[in-house]
Amino acid sequence: MHFGLIDYAYLDKTQGDAHHRRCIDGRITGRGNCVGYCQCNEHPGFLTARHCTEHRCEQKGCHYFMPKLRQEKSPAKCPDAGAEIVTIAAQAISAFEGMKIMRADKTDGGWRLKYITLSNDYPIGRIAENISEAIGESVVMINLNYDFELAAQLIFAN
Repeated sequence: MHFGLIDYAYLDKTQGDAHHRRCIDGRITGRGNCVGYCQCNEHPGFLTARHCTEHRCEQKGCHYFMPKLRQEKSPAKCPDAGAEIVTIAAQAISAFEGMKIMRADKTDGGWRLKYITLSNDYPIGRIAENISEAIGESVVMINLNYDFELAAQLIFAN
C-alpha cells in the first residue's frame, strides 16, 4: 500500500489521540517517541527508534518507511531572542513597579509581549510605543489578566 503524497506529518495529524500512537508491534507509545511510520501492509504503524534499529529501515532504504522530519527552529522563535526582548521591555517598564513582562513571542509583524499587572491604570499604549522604539520592531501588549494575588506573587518574586 503506497500513500503517494501522504507523508508522516499528515498521518500524525489524522490520529484521533493527540498524544499516543499505535506502533507496528501493536503497542501504544507517546507521540514524541515516534521517529517514523511504516506503510507496509503486514504491519502498518508508527516506529520508535528501537523499531527502526530492529528492522533496519533506513539502512535497507525501505520504501515503506516514512521518517518523521524534524523542523529547524527559526532564530526568531528561539527562547534567547524572546528573553532578550523581555529584558529590554523590563527596563522600559521599570518605573511601573506593579507590572511585569512575562514573555515575548515573535510574530510576522513584530513582537507580542504578554504581561501581568496589579492595576489597569498603566498607559499601555505609551509603554508599547516605548518598547517598540527600544527594539526597533512593532509591539503588541497582551494582558494575561491574572488575579491580584497570583500577579503580586509573580511580580515581586526574586
